[in-house]
Amino acid sequence: MTEIQNAYMHCRDVLLERLGEAAPGRIQLLTGPRQVGKTTLLLDIAAKFGDQSHLRGRRRSGRRSAWFLGAPLGRG
Repeated sequence: MTEIQNAYMHCRDVLLERLGEAAPGRIQLLTGPRQVGKTTLLLDIAAKFGDQSHLRGRRRSGRRSAWFLGAPLGRG
């Protein structure tokens, strides 16, 4: 369980660092198998940015198949 938690925290930290890079910034693609915490990670990051972020999901066949997280570029 510790390895899983450490992997999550590492992914979160790397993604936050990349989102904090100066503009023009980059597009980050978060992908992985089902049930590994992708949505949880995006919700965690959106909460960090608070009202400055916009998290939207796209539904396909009744399930969310894609997320878009908009957050200020160049800020950590």
